[in-house]
Amino acid sequence: MPSPRYYLRLPRHRADELEALARHLDTSPALIIKLLIDRTLSEVAPLLADHDEQLEHIHLTIRDIARIHRDLMGDGAAATDQYSVRILEKLDEIASAIDSIRDAAFVRSYTIVKDLIAAHDEKATQESLPV
Repeated sequence: MPSPRYYLRLPRHRADELEALARHLDTSPALIIKLLIDRTLSEVAPLLADHDEQLEHIHLTIRDIARIHRDLMGDGAAATDQYSVRILEKLDEIASAIDSIRDAAFVRSYTIVKDLIAAHDEKATQESLPV
């Protein structure tokens, strides 16, 4: 089965630059676009993984700072005034925000449609699914 074709529109000045580059390299603009897209897509997954790892390190550092500060407050080695409590609350808030960012950036496969189709296919009597 042939690969699907994708079409895209470029601003006129970008199209002119692409055509000039293709002439300079003695190739087609389509091949240049294909190579650029292949390279970009191959770099996205490692980039996202690296980003998530960096966020995880930041998150763990903030949690460690908060834990150590709580331990010091419990031992009486650090002040337990309202400012210390506010600092801890802010650290918890930042850590929660980082958790949310990591959670939102994580791509999950949703199986709702597959589950609906499987449930429909397993029925003895086939009926159209409501839209």
